[in-house]
Amino acid sequence: MPQSFGASAEEAMYAVDASTFADGSEPRYARLYFSNGALRQVVGFTSTDETGSPHEILRAQGIPSPF
Repeated sequence: MPQSFGASAEEAMYAVDASTFADGSEPRYARLYFSNGALRQVVGFTSTDETGSPHEILRAQGIPSPF
């Protein structure tokens, strides 16, 4: 779903809703943000929908940046 629109397609921001989990724990709601064909940010929530507290999910140390 579009989040913002810029002067060009490269500046537009899009979001995808998803579920995420780690170590077999209960799934959590997450929103992934893309711009210019690349993943820019992942925000996780403390619930199974967007009503929980949001927090940024960062990549593990040593994994190259997609930016």
